[in-house]
Amino acid sequence: MSRSPERPIGDPPASADPTPEGDGDEGPVSPSWGAWPAAVLGLVGALGLGVATGTTGVALLATASATTLSVAVVLSTDGDPLRVAAGTTLGLAAMGGLAVATATGPTATTLALSAAAFGAASAPLGAVGEGRFVRGLGMFTYALVPLGTAAVASALWPAVAFLGVASAILVREGTAATAVFTGSLLAAFAAAALRSGVRALPAVELAPRGRRERVRDVVEAAESTLTLGLRYALAGVAAGLVVLVLAGLGVVPDSLLGALGAVAGVEPVRWLLFATGVLGVVVSVSTRSVRLTGATLLERARRGAAVGTGTVLTLVVAVAATPLLSAAARAGPTWVEELLSAVVSVFGVVPAALLSASVLLLSAVFATVLLPGAVGMGIAPDRALGPALAAAGLLCGAALSAGTASPLAVFGAVAAGMVVWDLGEYAVGVGEEVGPAAGRTPEAVHALGSLTAGLAGVVLAVGLHSLVAGGTATGPLALAGLAAAFVGVLVLVALLRG
Repeated sequence: MSRSPERPIGDPPASADPTPEGDGDEGPVSPSWGAWPAAVLGLVGALGLGVATGTTGVALLATASATTLSVAVVLSTDGDPLRVAAGTTLGLAAMGGLAVATATGPTATTLALSAAAFGAASAPLGAVGEGRFVRGLGMFTYALVPLGTAAVASALWPAVAFLGVASAILVREGTAATAVFTGSLLAAFAAAALRSGVRALPAVELAPRGRRERVRDVVEAAESTLTLGLRYALAGVAAGLVVLVLAGLGVVPDSLLGALGAVAGVEPVRWLLFATGVLGVVVSVSTRSVRLTGATLLERARRGAAVGTGTVLTLVVAVAATPLLSAAARAGPTWVEELLSAVVSVFGVVPAALLSASVLLLSAVFATVLLPGAVGMGIAPDRALGPALAAAGLLCGAALSAGTASPLAVFGAVAAGMVVWDLGEYAVGVGEEVGPAAGRTPEAVHALGSLTAGLAGVVLAVGLHSLVAGGTATGPLALAGLAAAFVGVLVLVALLRG
């Protein structure tokens, strides 16, 4: 009888490997279609509460940013590096929108509406639960590495330039002989750094199998060209040093020295060489750092995509520094304008834009860490976390809006939160037991019953409020008390139904 090829004792057969290539995480259980009505109701409730409190623009920005963030988390935890790049781009944009909405609107209410919108949008998408949100935040953090590095470097640049070393290299200072020598140094730096970056990139491994030979030929040609350029640049450094010495002795003719200095002293070219060298260093260091973590090739590609997104963001912020700062000063409150003016006066326009963007996005990322922290401490459930977060956000928003919104808006938000919770929880249960392709009739009946109960409760609560407001308790106090009682009744009904 033939035997299969021997393998070490204890190693599972290839067909029994429980971890497929990738990150080995199948993600949260997909809820049934009933999660979509819950998502729509939660988003409408958050927007309606924002309109009722007179903060329509802020509520719209917060809701749109929170919804975008849920989509970004799903894309960022996907196995395709291109989707990771798209997800980190959307995620950073959403984080910025949430931070702007929180800074320009009523902070507590905006946070509540943002949580409600994010939880509602996450209900059908599965953006939270089972560690998915934490992995998405990890990708966002990788994307912020280039921005943070550039912000710190630009802030420290005046101190470096004060020493006279960097400014003498990047800007033509001193004699023509000095320009020749420093220009050759910049050329050698650019060639060496760019060659190191090309060697570090896993371009061949990430290429499709049918095109790997062609990609390998292109990479080898690029390496050969950069190696040849580095040799010429090093020869130029030696020649520049000789010119510097001979010029000090007065041997080199002034006409020749002037011509060489004019060619080597073109400042745009020198800045281009410097930027090319910095890009090569960033690519080389980030790629090699990812390799040192021992991650799989696919995970390295994901992180590389996130870092690439952050690099593009850094360039955009640096190029559009002035309009970005002007827009932030106009849109924000007075203290934001004063703070930005102070930062610009100390560091300059581009460093101020990079620092502001870094602080804004890092603050948003650190703030969202509270959600997985609450799950870890048992405060929030890991199962059906999206609907629970949406319900909590709507309930908190209703309580905070009791003094400014109408009774109908407050009670409507409370009822919407409880219905979202009920529908989302039921959809997750159906998805776990039957699967996402379950029959729609039972869920439709359940959703109709929940909506009917919620509408009836709102009508009764508004009518009771009109009676109570005519007595001793009036205004926000009566509204807050009735809202609390309304929440208790809906929770009791939901528990009895379960």
